[in-house]
Amino acid sequence: MIERALQVLWVLDYLDDLEADFLRFYNIYDLYNDIESRRFFSLAFRVSAYGGVMSARVGEDKEQQEKRKNQVKGQKLMREAGQVERVKSTKPSYIHEALANAE
Repeated sequence: MIERALQVLWVLDYLDDLEADFLRFYNIYDLYNDIESRRFFSLAFRVSAYGGVMSARVGEDKEQQEKRKNQVKGQKLMREAGQVERVKSTKPSYIHEALANAE
């Protein structure tokens, strides 16, 4: 039951957008009275395929997810690079001087 609720709760964030697309694509003027809940969710899952507001939202959400994913990757790489730098800097200073003079 909880799993199903989580699958459909997303609509609460997009009610205005869904209302606009339902009017445009399905000629449904009143989401709360003109359609049964089962039919509403069935149509809501499909409406982003038509190129309306919900389609744009899906694209924006995907871009945001990709940005977050890239940020996490970048942060991980920076941490790894920082660890490498810390390992390099643990050498005694005379080794750094000897290496610098050898070049």
